[in-house]
Amino acid sequence: MTQTKLFDYEKRMIKEFSEMKPIVCDIVIADKIKKLNEVENGRVL
Repeated sequence: MTQTKLFDYEKRMIKEFSEMKPIVCDIVIADKIKKLNEVENGRVL
């Protein structure tokens, strides 16, 4: 792979990841909420 092709590939990956990011954040937030609920219920994993 040439340097330019590699750079274009990285830019595309970054763009795709930034579009995906809200979904990733939702998953992380949901996981944190689940953990908090488990702590409140006295089931600390």
